[in-house]
This record gives sequence, C-alpha cells and structure tokens, in this order.
Amino acid sequence: MNKLLLLPIVLLLASCSDIVVYNFKHDIVSVYYHERGKYSVGEVNNGLLKIKSLPYGAHVDIWMDVSPEDEKWYECDYTYDTWDSDKTGGCSIHIHDIDDIGTAGWSHGKFGSGTTVRID
Repeated sequence: MNKLLLLPIVLLLASCSDIVVYNFKHDIVSVYYHERGKYSVGEVNNGLLKIKSLPYGAHVDIWMDVSPEDEKWYECDYTYDTWDSDKTGGCSIHIHDIDDIGTAGWSHGKFGSGTTVRID
C-alpha cells in the first residue's frame, strides 16, 4: 500500500523538473567580466544595443582567435536542470585580443557590491 502512494509522489516531484536550454550564436560588439563565472556581452540588432548576461555558472571559454577585420562573436550550448541544478555544456566567446574584455560591476546584495578592476 505504501509503495502505491510513493509512486504518485515521485512522479509529481519529477514533473516539477524543468530543463532550460541555451543554444545560440551571435555577433557581439562588447564583452564584460563581472566576476568569476559571470560575463555579459553586447549585441546589436537593427541598431539597438542589448546587453545579455551569459548563464551564471556555465563554463565560459574565451578565445582570442578573431582576425581584426572580422566581427567578435559568441555561442552557447548549455542546459540547466531546475530540479537538481545539473549544468551541462557552456559558452565560448571569440574576440580579437584581451583588450576587448571590459570590466563591469557586481552585487551580492547586503554582502557588498563593486566593480571588477583590471590589473595590468
């Protein structure tokens, strides 16, 4: 009898799981580093600049492999399971050189906020 009750509970909890899929590729005009594991990129669509945060916790590789005459770009192929917080995949950012990465702010609420500073 207890096993019959357990099965519906397990199925109910499993149905609460939601897989979020990030799969995109786009040209960018800017890259911002906030803190460890937190990046944003600037995209331009029809003259409108949009700053997009990359998925927090996604593995990010930054490649300096774009020639000066080509556009910088990024792509993400990343999934996140809301049930068990399982993260797979990651993002890659392709830029001209290290100077393409700008510093940006961060905030941990009542635990403090600030701006990342580049040390040369």
